[in-house]
Amino acid sequence: MKSEYISNEKLFDTVINSGRTIIPYDLENDNVRSGDIFFSLSRKMSLHGIRGFAFMVYRFFEFNLMPVLRILKIVLKKTGKNGSLIVDGNAYAIDALNKSASNVVVDNVKVVNGPEFLLVENVQKAFKDVAALRREQLPARFIGITGSCGKTTTKEMIQSILSAKYVCEGTIESHNCYPSIHKQILNMNSKTQFGVFEMAVSNLDEEISIRSYCELVKPESGVITCIGKTHLEGMRSIDRIEKSKKELFDYLITRE
Repeated sequence: MKSEYISNEKLFDTVINSGRTIIPYDLENDNVRSGDIFFSLSRKMSLHGIRGFAFMVYRFFEFNLMPVLRILKIVLKKTGKNGSLIVDGNAYAIDALNKSASNVVVDNVKVVNGPEFLLVENVQKAFKDVAALRREQLPARFIGITGSCGKTTTKEMIQSILSAKYVCEGTIESHNCYPSIHKQILNMNSKTQFGVFEMAVSNLDEEISIRSYCELVKPESGVITCIGKTHLEGMRSIDRIEKSKKELFDYLITRE
């Protein structure tokens, strides 16, 4: 039987009715719980991330260089022209089902094997679109927080103060970028009155920026804690860091 693509509207209904949404934070999918929907998001790892991963493996194997070289050989074969490693999320769909996920959202027709598989044209786009549809439903008012440091502390302070009177949710710990922000929107309770969201970027990616986070979250007010030299390797200059953080301010003064 030919596999059929599911529309964003039908996917949205399925996701919201499930009560929870899960995305792959790690390759082991240890955070999948019974009844969850698993979005098979592909992940891109920069050269900076690859180096950090290699050093972690180096330490894990007690500073034995051979396992690192074997892993790097595999990594280099899958590394794109821009120097980033692409990990195909579809490869972990079956594992998520084995760990009691109710459905998996995939964009590779070859992995579809039953009604539990929800086939879309592009998982990344579908995930972002469904999160945007969910945000339109939410009556909560949002506060955005960005800056080179102090974001989590500031978020916790604001959330603590608001929670004394209102139903308030914030981004979990310091999970302040894609796809964590989108997951938080999808899982937000409809009774929540205020959302306090951290927003962060670590490299120059036009698709994942403070502006794109603002367009999803739609904050009514915001805080820029400070502008410093954090993530200079990815952002390349202090001027670009300043420009990135300023996107929150630019959004707030132009919002209707």
